[in-house]
Amino acid sequence: MFATQGHTPKKPLSSGSGFTLIELLVVIVIIGIILSVATLSMGVLGRDNDIEDQAKRLKAVIEQVKEESELQGRDIGLLIEKDGYLFMRYDHTAQHWQLMNNDDMTDYRQLPAGLQMRLWLEDREIVINTHQENQELLARTSSSSSSAQSTDTQIGYQPNTTSNTSSSALKEDVTPQIMILSSGDISPFELRISRDQSDFSWRLVGADDSTLTLDSGSNLQ
Repeated sequence: MFATQGHTPKKPLSSGSGFTLIELLVVIVIIGIILSVATLSMGVLGRDNDIEDQAKRLKAVIEQVKEESELQGRDIGLLIEKDGYLFMRYDHTAQHWQLMNNDDMTDYRQLPAGLQMRLWLEDREIVINTHQENQELLARTSSSSSSAQSTDTQIGYQPNTTSNTSSSALKEDVTPQIMILSSGDISPFELRISRDQSDFSWRLVGADDSTLTLDSGSNLQ
């Protein structure tokens, strides 16, 4: 009778033996991708918050200017530019618009980089300039006015009038598009603030009864 020889069984690999170096590298790469996507998403949301902040600020400023216009009996204009906006006061004595650059609230406001404005009046989109383009027009108008020693080329408000002269063209380009009158009336308008190459925007609407409404969304019609 042969004695059975004992065989030592092989131990199975332990499931808790740990990750290999390659597995750790793969996990690190995946985590890095997830963090990158999350950071990019937060950045996009932050920029969209810029649109909301600018739209809400403009609405609040217009409402405040409207109150002051009524209290002080002054006619105020809002000049919309592609990359910002500014307020102007109408001087009835000199019969032209003056910049309001002595108040933080009504000073020129530049939009954050990448944001832009579009303006509609009477259901028609209006071509608007950048701030730099308007500054160049103002400089040219001022120079023409000084050389001619005439008020005909000043920056004036001429509602419901048209002219083919170059001086009138300059006037039209730098005249505020939105009127905030001392009577409390605001000329109807639709203003959209959006990001370049994006359908998302905030819309500020001035109704016929001079109330302001604000909404948001993509592909606004």
